[in-house]
Amino acid sequence: GIASFGWSTFVQVTVASDEAAEATVRDLAAVLHARFGAPDMLAAVDAARNELAHASSLSDHPAGTLLAIEREMTEDGIREIVKIVPRPGDEGGHARIWTFVPEDEG
Repeated sequence: GIASFGWSTFVQVTVASDEAAEATVRDLAAVLHARFGAPDMLAAVDAARNELAHASSLSDHPAGTLLAIEREMTEDGIREIVKIVPRPGDEGGHARIWTFVPEDEG
């Protein structure tokens, strides 16, 4: 997430409007400038656009597809492996990766 600047292990492919994509670029640019020392907002916006383009390049899958992202440090930097989490039998469903079980009240 941009607000927490956390790493995502699971992501779901979605369709974003141009307005939502621009808002994401602005939010990420602000974080890159304020927290990570981008030299100015123009450089931060350029880096944010590049990151959004990279993220978009991972999503040549239909909306709703769940992806698992595995990262490891190598001598050349961070290596990302993207795997598709299979969908259940019906075409429109989401992949179930966990189940909620109520605790006994006893």
